[in-house]
Amino acid sequence: MAVYGYARVSTDEQNLDLQIHALNSAGCERIFRDEGVSAVAETRPAFEAMLAALQSGDTLLVWKNDRAFRCLRDAILTIERFEKLGVALRSMTEFIDTSTPVGRAMFYILNVFAELEREMICERTRAGLDAARRKGKRLGRRPKLTNEHIAWARESLDAGEAPLRIARILDVSSRTLSRALERS
Repeated sequence: MAVYGYARVSTDEQNLDLQIHALNSAGCERIFRDEGVSAVAETRPAFEAMLAALQSGDTLLVWKNDRAFRCLRDAILTIERFEKLGVALRSMTEFIDTSTPVGRAMFYILNVFAELEREMICERTRAGLDAARRKGKRLGRRPKLTNEHIAWARESLDAGEAPLRIARILDVSSRTLSRALERS
């Protein structure tokens, strides 16, 4: 009957310190860590390793529910797997313990609201991007090549310079150069 911890951050700029400290303080025997791994990633190596390590009577402790689950469906499938295995899930910040009936109910309710929140964020983001496009705002990354770079590249090509050499001088790939020339 081991207590395992799972910690995850989505980006390399974030760190696990807060989660790790809390999980260690709670007495986790082993902590599985996914760093720079989005919750929606196809594979989460530490999460998969943790699932393989869990045995009947074990407890999985997470700092917060959204560290472990991608969506409502994922949460339900995982908790059903835990129930079959005889594994309990505890969330430290949300005070959820799936070894109790109230804890299981709260787990499902929390995940329904988490999915709603994610969907609302996506909806607002799409609406904001659409509004920006309607205003004529250019979205995405800035082009690597300025209009001056492209004009110089055209002159150099007309003068017989090799496209690969021009791309190297401009510090871009030949494909980036050809796309820029096609667009202008």
